Amino acid sequence: MEKTNAFAERLKQIREEKKMTQKAFSEYLDIKQQTLSGYEIGKISPSLEVALTIAQKLEVSLDWLCGLSNERNNSAKRFGTYGEAFQQLVKIDKTIRINVNQTTLGGEYQPVITFNGDYIVRAFLKDWGKMLTLLHDKTIDESLYDLWVNQQVEFYNVDPGDEEETSIFYNCFILPNEISGE
Repeated sequence: MEKTNAFAERLKQIREEKKMTQKAFSEYLDIKQQTLSGYEIGKISPSLEVALTIAQKLEVSLDWLCGLSNERNNSAKRFGTYGEAFQQLVKIDKTIRINVNQTTLGGEYQPVITFNGDYIVRAFLKDWGKMLTLLHDKTIDESLYDLWVNQQVEFYNVDPGDEEETSIFYNCFILPNEISGE
């Protein structure tokens, strides 16, 4: 697929998959029908902001929508199968060692996943737990949660295999927060 026409083709493809008219689809996307028509025939292109909004509403990756990737699903979307979720756990284990232990809860053995005492992982999980609570309690909405997640991905962009880098990161960012009690 040519990248220049990918946005037009994929936008139309999604509309047809949803069995929606241009009028209904444009209302769903909160754009004018004439604008949608222009996008679908490749006559006009949306701004980056509009393209991103469309991708988010359609729950597809912007890269896929623009023809830069064959990975259609947005990474924030749920896994389609347990197998896909388990595959991600295996990938995580290759970067950050995962331990699976057993504990007894309510008279039943239950698996418990821990992350091998990695202080950077502990710091993230502590903050993530707080944010998940706020999300589940509806104190914050999903867009704010997603923004926080994206900021954390940037913040924790540290190679776990580089001991010097992780040590510097820990001493500069994690340790001061632990000392102050945050």
